[in-house]
Amino acid sequence: MEPMDQPNEAAPRPRSRWIRELFRGHGRAVVLAAAATIAVQVGAFIAARWAGIPPARASSATLAVATLWVAVVSAPLASAGKTAIGSLLRGGVVVDASIPALVVLAAAGPVTVIEAVKVYLILAAVALFAVALVRVARTARGRGALAVTASVLLFVLLASPLWVAGPADATSGNLSRAVVRFAVTANPFYAVSSAVVGSTGFVWHQAPVMYPLTWLGEHLSFPPVRWHHTAVLYGCIAAILGGVAMVRGKGRTEP
Repeated sequence: MEPMDQPNEAAPRPRSRWIRELFRGHGRAVVLAAAATIAVQVGAFIAARWAGIPPARASSATLAVATLWVAVVSAPLASAGKTAIGSLLRGGVVVDASIPALVVLAAAGPVTVIEAVKVYLILAAVALFAVALVRVARTARGRGALAVTASVLLFVLLASPLWVAGPADATSGNLSRAVVRFAVTANPFYAVSSAVVGSTGFVWHQAPVMYPLTWLGEHLSFPPVRWHHTAVLYGCIAAILGGVAMVRGKGRTEP
């Protein structure tokens, strides 16, 4: 009589196998992206302090670097993921890898823990928007094209003080005010600087360097910035884009 087959306890469980395959496919890219993020952001603060910049200004400069990094890098990283979870891992790692820099700012700079959490939420919403936009595409070429689109779009929005005067002057009344308010709300660094203004005293559109470069204060009056408005805006758009991606068959989990 043939002995009954015994279950192989040494065989990996399906979940363990899935995690191993996930790490095999994305582990190296995620680790390298995390290491680069930490080096850039923490290095920015160290360089600023080494140059003799006061802690408050060094913190503002570091947050500017962190915001630009997340805005520009998230989408290209996400575009290399073949599935939704792969894109989320690759594109979202730069947000989690920003935590060490936020910890450094909270420990060595004037930024409080609550303010650091606010900054994290803003960066997470921006990264989710970039990842969701990339996932709308069906092909690798399409994801690459949308990654470039997302990075350029976010860079343009970060530079809104340099171009908003044109559209605002071309319109009038409520429409002009709506243009200015959109430029404020859609600019991630406006939200970040607003989230930490209590500690740094720095407001992006009130920085002296902006006045000789733009028409700020001369032709435009910018409304107050609410950090959570920006986080909600990008989070809602990300949710809509994620729904579109799922409808188009891009909401699968990674095998």
